[in-house]
Amino acid sequence: MTRGETLQILSLLRASYPAFYSKFGKQELENIVSLWTEMFEDDDFRIVKYALKDLIATHTGYPPDIAALKNKIKEICSASLNEPTDERREIF
Repeated sequence: MTRGETLQILSLLRASYPAFYSKFGKQELENIVSLWTEMFEDDDFRIVKYALKDLIATHTGYPPDIAALKNKIKEICSASLNEPTDERREIF
């Protein structure tokens, strides 16, 4: 993802969890943008956005973090390739 796409993702988070993000100052928000840009630089924006919206719809409490979003992306990509996910694995 590009920095601009990262800003779109973080805007979704900020709109969904306004109280959480209201406590950050300008420099802290800039640091968040930089970190998220770096962490998702190899990910497709469309998949990240889809995964985030799914998490927002199902996640309670604090906003989803990088790890939760990465796990959701992995789950979505595995499902699209018909690979077993944690929910679909058989335990022997």
